[in-house]
Order: sequence, then C-alpha cells, then structure tokens
Amino acid sequence: MNITILANRDLASNLALNYWLPELTQHNLTVFLSDVVGNAPLSHLSEIIAI
Repeated sequence: MNITILANRDLASNLALNYWLPELTQHNLTVFLSDVVGNAPLSHLSEIIAI
C-alpha cells in the first residue's frame, strides 16, 4: 500500500513518526515535513494548486 504522511517538523510529529514508521516498513511510504504551520498567505495558493 502507498502511504503519504504529512507532518510538522516538531516534537509531537517526531514522536508519532518514531512510533509509526517501524510498523509500516512493509508499505511504500512518503513523508513530507513542514516547517510552517497554518495561516499561509493566499498568494501562495496558486503555486500549491499548480503542483
């Protein structure tokens, strides 16, 4: 199964990943980490949609 994990680059996400990743080794994983959480300016919305 393909699994994508979207997580913040913080302690809580790190703990969750440390818990989940060993259990998901039989799956195809992609992990995206974000440095910024919430309140993104709408000017970046068109760039995100283009992806």
